[in-house]
Amino acid sequence: MELFKACRLMIANALKGLRTQGQYRLLSGQLKRFLGVGLLATSVHFLILIGCAEFLALSVTTASALGFILSLALNYWLNRNYTFSSNVAHSTAVTRFCAVAGMGLLINTIGMALLSGIHWLPYLLAQCVTTGVVLVWNFLCNALWTFRSSEKPCIVQPDGSRQWSD
Repeated sequence: MELFKACRLMIANALKGLRTQGQYRLLSGQLKRFLGVGLLATSVHFLILIGCAEFLALSVTTASALGFILSLALNYWLNRNYTFSSNVAHSTAVTRFCAVAGMGLLINTIGMALLSGIHWLPYLLAQCVTTGVVLVWNFLCNALWTFRSSEKPCIVQPDGSRQWSD
């Protein structure tokens, strides 16, 4: 419970720092790119979930956890380089990303166990609900902590150049 309070406080403090309209626009653009990257990573996750559950006869909870873990490397690389254009050192960003993803994995696994096990929802419906919760968690934490540098935020222009915003 203390971990959830600490995370909530971290997100609230980070949101207080978004004072200008430009920062809100930056976050909005990041959200759009994050959703695209997330769609790709989620597709990989679901393919692994279905393949492992249907063809390898793994439990849906185990298959879901495996899919989640295997999509992490793709997710990190795309979010660091495309979504957030981060200049945070890899050692810091990877550590933070793994912490956020680890908590996301815990949310995902508990959600799947509760929804597909205790409440008997079909496992794909349970995964959709769980994925939505994890998506919100991951975006907020990655945008406001993992890839956020103390320097000015970077905006990737349509031509691929980077402009450091005020």
